[in-house]
Amino acid sequence: MTGWGVIFDCDGVLVDSEALSDEAFADTLKRFAGGVELAREDWEMICGTTDADCVNYVSRRFQTPIDCRAFKEYKAARYQELAKERGLPLFEGVLDLLDGLDAIDAPYAVASSGSPEKIRINLEFNAIAHRFRATVSGEEFERGKPDPALFLAAAARIGLPPECCAVIEDSQNGIRAAKAAGMACLAVANSFESRQLATADRVVRSLAEVSALELRALIEGAHAQINDHREQPLRR
Repeated sequence: MTGWGVIFDCDGVLVDSEALSDEAFADTLKRFAGGVELAREDWEMICGTTDADCVNYVSRRFQTPIDCRAFKEYKAARYQELAKERGLPLFEGVLDLLDGLDAIDAPYAVASSGSPEKIRINLEFNAIAHRFRATVSGEEFERGKPDPALFLAAAARIGLPPECCAVIEDSQNGIRAAKAAGMACLAVANSFESRQLATADRVVRSLAEVSALELRALIEGAHAQINDHREQPLRR
């Protein structure tokens, strides 16, 4: 394989921000839909999706009309407050993996369901925004994860076909989107248990367990599996 690259989700993969995101969402939900309480299954359904998709899910699920624009603005402000209070640390292994990718000149991008402003805050807080060749927000698209549009756009912006990219995700919706895009997927068990991420090509507990060359091998392995499947003769 000549050219290949990596597409990172942001929250829960690069930055340990899921707890802050969930708290900001819960605080905003309480303000705009006071009587609504989400069960664990609800959180699993919306994890990794855009704010608009979250609002639509809650509105349908609980028959509660919510002003999406006002909801997003309040949540964004609350998230910034929490980030200033508690910080937004990078996960273990992130910097070493980025250094490894840089050492072999493998391009990488961020593709997150978060707003452009949230992505900027997360990356600039850790002084890594300049390292990514592209950043893509789910808000740019009509449909968010598990729709593959976000990842397909990220691949295009780093100049690679989907089959030459590996996605790193922490959510079930993200894995589904990566698979729908025809990309290899590494899941990191920061937000869900490993067993819940089993549809990924590989699951790790930390990015410290992964090297740049292992990501290349993951892409090659996933690509070979697809080709083998295509070449299998039809059973009569």
